[in-house]
Amino acid sequence: MKIIQNALIVSFIVFLSGCHNQIMKIDLAKVESVGIINKFPNYPNYLNIGTTIFNNSSCIVEDITYKKFLTEEVEKHLQRKGFKVKHLLSEKSASNVDMIIEILPRSIYGIPNTKGYGFFHRSLLGISAKKKSYVALSLNQKKDGKEVFRLLSCIGEIMTNLPIDEMPLKWNELNESKKKELGIILKKDITKAVSMAFSKLGL
Repeated sequence: MKIIQNALIVSFIVFLSGCHNQIMKIDLAKVESVGIINKFPNYPNYLNIGTTIFNNSSCIVEDITYKKFLTEEVEKHLQRKGFKVKHLLSEKSASNVDMIIEILPRSIYGIPNTKGYGFFHRSLLGISAKKKSYVALSLNQKKDGKEVFRLLSCIGEIMTNLPIDEMPLKWNELNESKKKELGIILKKDITKAVSMAFSKLGL
């Protein structure tokens, strides 16, 4: 019985250690180059979420610079750690890098259609509630074509209240000044989410 209890305690400690201990299975001293694969959607979401699905509306923010900014934030973090970084379209082009970091979109728990990043306005029975920007991502580490096993996801999830009284149904209904203001907030969320995920990854 005591052996079983000890085994359970050890398993629990390993579970709590999460990403940080898992990355130690890779000898980072032998890693010089890292390939980045960004699997995020090309464009952020712009969502109005009502009480039922019949009250929902969605569109995209047609601006590719947000995805590029996300890739660049991951790249800058790795470069600060001394790694040479290469942008990859897929693992097929990863033969000349020592390790891969995949940037994967996630969804905000309990909020439909929030995969990746964007803006959402939530209302209940017609009463306006949350107006937020959000980023939800995870960093997936691979070496030699194999995913590094981890017990806990290395995720970064950030939401920020938006300085806006009313969110129109479509992104293009906002004036250019407000688009720029909200875009700056979303990019700050991206930076924070990347930093959070890397800290959980132990890098």
